[in-house]
Amino acid sequence: MKRTLLLLILSATAVLAQFVPPPGVIQVTADPSGACNVGTSMRYNNVNGALWGCNGTWTQISGGGGGSAAWGSITGTLSSQTDLQTALNAKASSTAATTVNGQTCTLGSSCTIPLSAVNPQTATYQVLAADFSNYKTITVASGTFTITLVASGSQPAAGQYIRIVNYGSGVVTIARSGQNINGGTSSLTLGAGSATAPNSGTVISDGTNYFAAVEGTTNVNGVIASSFVTTSQSTTSTTFVDLGTPDTVTFTCSATCNFAVQYVTSNSDTTSNVVSCYNGVFIDSVQVDSGNQGATILAAGFAYGTQGTAAWKATSQAAGSHTVTIKHRVNNGNTCNWSERLLTILSVP
Repeated sequence: MKRTLLLLILSATAVLAQFVPPPGVIQVTADPSGACNVGTSMRYNNVNGALWGCNGTWTQISGGGGGSAAWGSITGTLSSQTDLQTALNAKASSTAATTVNGQTCTLGSSCTIPLSAVNPQTATYQVLAADFSNYKTITVASGTFTITLVASGSQPAAGQYIRIVNYGSGVVTIARSGQNINGGTSSLTLGAGSATAPNSGTVISDGTNYFAAVEGTTNVNGVIASSFVTTSQSTTSTTFVDLGTPDTVTFTCSATCNFAVQYVTSNSDTTSNVVSCYNGVFIDSVQVDSGNQGATILAAGFAYGTQGTAAWKATSQAAGSHTVTIKHRVNNGNTCNWSERLLTILSVP
């Protein structure tokens, strides 16, 4: 490589009035001749401007009256040219292969590389560094278990990530392993999902810790679920019961969540016109507006007349599926009617 560069430089400067040889070329006043050792430095004749190189014998390369250069055979050992040999050693073999996302590709051959491989799991799983480097998606069809991230001693490179999708009925916990997740030490939870409403999370490494985002069923304007019944229905029960068409909704929290229960209805006591129609909030079959069992009351006075609105706030509800039901009763054996019943579940801080 060095000789080629010197030839280019010398050819370009031969027309100059005065030639300044580069370092490593020895200046002489007479042309060399006879045998020489390959690798000997080139010679430049200051008198006639001839440049000489050694390929076993001294051979004129340029100058000396403008005659054409005479080239002989180039001999020697390639490995003796250490800089050239080092450059060649750094080149990939023509049969070299590499593996990307589980696909082995050979240099010079066509290769299809998947952008992300799928890694299904149904039980406790230790995430591998290869899951991150191959940007895998871990799918969960069933089971309640923990997925533990790669330990800090083998932290994935910055920018590598995995995605976890839970479309099963169980709850999946994403646990750290010595690092922080979003700057904290808490694990993340993917609540129970379904084929049409999966819950998922993306975990990305910055080379030291993890950052993650959990996504669930999209809520529009904060509304998680709702139910509306227009039919007028009644009861004479003195204990809380469902009407003919229950006021109930079922939804999923992708992680520990807070939500408000809002209920709007028109009702009346058709027997005595005395306020005697009562409504109760039940979350997962447990009444929460009596004795404050796990819920915080936002507003009282739940429709004790012809029409009314009330709301309850449920805090720190576990990830997973929840069912909210409004049940009804009377307190004096009279008959109460309910109509235009709107039950809404709202996502709240």
